[in-house]
Amino acid sequence: MALKPAHTFHAIYHLELFPRHLRHELGQGPIGVVLDSSGSHRSEEVSWPQGMHPLSLPPYSPELNPAEQVFRHIRTHLSNTLFTTLDELQNALINELQQFWERPTVLLQLTGYPWWVQAIESNISTTS
Repeated sequence: MALKPAHTFHAIYHLELFPRHLRHELGQGPIGVVLDSSGSHRSEEVSWPQGMHPLSLPPYSPELNPAEQVFRHIRTHLSNTLFTTLDELQNALINELQQFWERPTVLLQLTGYPWWVQAIESNISTTS
């Protein structure tokens, strides 16, 4: 049996933990998980919980990744800011992310493109 490189093992291990944790947090119902083209995201060794569907993006397409839109939004608020400690940075990030909980429509505007929502619904309905 050939051993996998340590970084590959850790990436697969974390990709195994994330879906289980997400399933536990969100409960039952279909969940689409958007994956970029990272090598660990393409692993066939990940077993997805029932009702959870990996949605792979084409390579080199950050504009299609909803998370990238969130990062872009956060960068506009935190760029050119000097943080003297990691705690300051962490608190600033928490404050920015908290706004999405308080005003979820902002998050929907960043990530809820009609073509994106339709693609997810279509993918989930065909794989359920």
